[in-house]
Amino acid sequence: MRNKKTIKKVSGIIFLILMILCLLFLGGFMVISSKGFDLISDWLLFVAIIGSFLFLGLTVLCLIDLDKKRKIQIIWIEIGVIIVVSILFGLVKPKEKTIMSLSPDAKQVFLVKETSNDHALYYFNNYYLIVARLKEKLPVGEITDYQLTWLTNETCVLVYRSKDQALHQYIGTYGGRKIAYSYVLSNLTGSWVSKDGKTSLTSSGATGVVIKADGEVEEYPFEQAKQFGTTALALNDDKNAKWSISLNSENEYNDQGELVKNAQTKIILLKAGLEDPQKIELYFQQ
Repeated sequence: MRNKKTIKKVSGIIFLILMILCLLFLGGFMVISSKGFDLISDWLLFVAIIGSFLFLGLTVLCLIDLDKKRKIQIIWIEIGVIIVVSILFGLVKPKEKTIMSLSPDAKQVFLVKETSNDHALYYFNNYYLIVARLKEKLPVGEITDYQLTWLTNETCVLVYRSKDQALHQYIGTYGGRKIAYSYVLSNLTGSWVSKDGKTSLTSSGATGVVIKADGEVEEYPFEQAKQFGTTALALNDDKNAKWSISLNSENEYNDQGELVKNAQTKIILLKAGLEDPQKIELYFQQ
């Protein structure tokens, strides 16, 4: 008898705690939704609801005196309800393609969603790995194929092919430099060379960006460069994405916010492509 009373007391406490947590979760979800925030995936909400329902049901079973047969029946009913809710959730949930990736240090989430009605692409900022907020709509949508590459723990490149077979790229930046704005092109001024000497990048106020790789020379005027955040740059020609560049997150800056350039100063270069992307590390050449 004493064991049963103890189990009931513990179950009652667990039930109250779960109820409070459920109410806090639902209340918090309603608050963040009203402010334009959302979960990074609708399935997180589904898992939270199903998990709460399951644990609440189990604690209720411990609180009510029922024979073993009745308890098994209730458990099967719970399982049936979960299956039905799962099917309904899958049918009701908006059809959209989600492109999501966790950073190498597991501190950031890159998130892009493609809607099913107009196939537009939307980029979301993430907070605490579970909450997201719409930042902007990508210029070109309707993905047919894509590749994600993290250049650093704070820079992720999405390269994708659109329906017209053109290659596009979008760079998500996180953390980075805690300043209002900084021109990446200014920080790239000078010569940068890979350790094997096969790839180099040169930038100046007159020529824009010149990249030498695999024996070929490619020149990009400033008009073909697009900056993302304060640490990344995308190079494109008239139709296709070509290169993405990121300042290394461990680079140092002086009091004026200018990049300190020495033999250890590094940038990461990535050639736009959908197969086997290779990051190239370039170091400042004295």
